[in-house]
Amino acid sequence: MKKKITATLLATLSIFIIGLSSCKKDEDSAKDKFQNKDYYLTNSIEMENNVVVATYADLDQCEKDDFIRLNSNNTGYYSEGLTKCDPSDEQITNFTWSLSNDDKQLNVVIFFFNVSFNILQNDGTTLRLSTTSIEDGIVYTTELTYVKR
Repeated sequence: MKKKITATLLATLSIFIIGLSSCKKDEDSAKDKFQNKDYYLTNSIEMENNVVVATYADLDQCEKDDFIRLNSNNTGYYSEGLTKCDPSDEQITNFTWSLSNDDKQLNVVIFFFNVSFNILQNDGTTLRLSTTSIEDGIVYTTELTYVKR
């Protein structure tokens, strides 16, 4: 009888351990994937009426070390990085942010400006965003790629 109980207990324990090891970790939420990380701009494309007018290569070197940080409390900041293009610029510019549209849209409020970005990619390492606006009949589209460092 004791052998039967031991065998049953071992079988049950084995099934439990196998079940635990086969469980996948829950997917991080969109917010969890990018919050509390520094993201550096690695690519940018600016278009007017679907014609590329500027790219990352056109940026000054002093702009390429700038980064953004999105904190878990829905605040964030833009940093000028190690090199500032204009010494009189603030090193840090604070903003607030939120997610909407099933976590597919990042909304940023900086000073009195509201900007909404479509989240094209958010895998915890790369954050790709795009935004579109229309001014005087011209459609302006900007796509930004940030990578965590």
